Amino acid sequence: MEHSRLRAVVLKTTHLADAILAGRNVAPARVGCYKPLPADIRMLYCCAWNPLNQLPDLNHLPACTMLEREDFTTTWRDCEPHLLPQARAIEPLGQSRPDYWILDQLGLRLGLTPLRSGKSPRAWLDHLLALDGHAPFVHLVKQGGLRERRTRPWVALERNVTDPERRPFRTPSGRIELRSSVLADMEFSATSYGQAVPALPTYLENDEGPGARNGLPLQLVTTKSQHRCHSTFTGNPLLEELQAQSAWIHPEEAGPRGIAEGDAIVVFNARGRVRVVARVTERIRPGVLSRSNAGPVRAGRPRARDRPDFLHPPGVSR
Repeated sequence: MEHSRLRAVVLKTTHLADAILAGRNVAPARVGCYKPLPADIRMLYCCAWNPLNQLPDLNHLPACTMLEREDFTTTWRDCEPHLLPQARAIEPLGQSRPDYWILDQLGLRLGLTPLRSGKSPRAWLDHLLALDGHAPFVHLVKQGGLRERRTRPWVALERNVTDPERRPFRTPSGRIELRSSVLADMEFSATSYGQAVPALPTYLENDEGPGARNGLPLQLVTTKSQHRCHSTFTGNPLLEELQAQSAWIHPEEAGPRGIAEGDAIVVFNARGRVRVVARVTERIRPGVLSRSNAGPVRAGRPRARDRPDFLHPPGVSR
C-alpha cells in the first residue's frame, strides 16, 4: 500500500492485518481521507478484534460483536432453510459501535449526505424482512426464527443441469469438467504457482514431509480450535482451562525426544519457531504433530508466541 492511492481501509474478515505485522511484502503507509475528519485517519478498522489495534499510530473505529447488535442470518441453502434472529444481548462495550453506525457517521462527516439512507438499523431489518413478506424483526425474535418447509428436495446446480444451453457452467466447455483444460494449457513458468498443477485431480506427495528428500521428521497439521475462532476469544481464562493451547504428539515421537506431558517445547523449521505445551497422546498418529491454527499476532513480535501459521510454505492452505 506504500504507493497506493488508498485513503481508508475497511478491515473485516481478512488476514491483511496479519500480513502487515508479519512483514509479508505489505508495508502500512500513511493514508488520510479526501476530506478532513476530526482525527487524521490512517486506517479504518472495522472488526471486533484485530492485531492492528496494537499499533498506537493508527486511529481505530472498532465495530462491536454480533452479541451487541441486531441482525438476522440464514442457514445453508441445501438443508432445511431457517431464518434466525440475532437479538442484541448487551449494549456495545467501550467505544465500539455497530458497523452500520460507523459507516453512517463517516458518511456524515465526509459530507456524503446523499448516500446516507436515513434509516435506523432496526428499520433496515424490518425493510429486508418485508421484501419476503415476513413480519417485523421484533416478531422474528419472539418466534425464535422461521423455518421454510420445502415442497421438494434442494438440488445443487439445478438450473445449470436442467438448462445447460442457457445457463452453462463457467468452464471452457460449459460443462462440469473433471479435467481442467485451463490447467492443461497453462504455462506454469509464467505463474506464481511455483510448480505445475495437474489438470486432473491427483494426489501429490508433500515435498517437505517425512520420507521426502530433505524432508523433516514430523508433519505439522494445523487444525481449527474448539475454543476460539482465529483470534476471537483468545485469552479467555475459562476457555483456556477447558482446552489449553498445546501441540499433540504421539508417545513414540515424544519418548526419544525426552518430551513429557505438559513440557514446554519448541516446534520449528526454517521459517520460524513456535513455543507451545506438549500434549502426549495416542489420539494422534506417529510422525504427525497437531496444533490449532491462527492465534494473536503481537506487534513487534510477529513470529513469536504460539502461532504456527508462519511455519507453512507460502500458498499452503492452513
